Amino acid sequence: MARVARAIAGVMKPEALPSVTTVPIPPSKQRTHPEYDPRMADIARQISPVADVREPIETVADRFAVHESEQRLKPHELIAKLRLQQALLFATDAER
Repeated sequence: MARVARAIAGVMKPEALPSVTTVPIPPSKQRTHPEYDPRMADIARQISPVADVREPIETVADRFAVHESEQRLKPHELIAKLRLQQALLFATDAER
């Protein structure tokens, strides 16, 4: 994970990092599921100590992990399994 975070940070201007917000793709499982995998958010947080990482897109219904299945959801099916937490889009550091 650290290698991926360094690779991402390496293509970004260091002076821009405080003004960039990273929104990781939500995993296929809900936070309460035993197979919940937070690695995308973890990688985003490792990009820089000043990285603004927000998770406004939340999985609300488990789905098959793409890497484990031939089955692909249609866009409207995927959207039905996600929720946008609009408050996190505009939250300040103190509110998150």
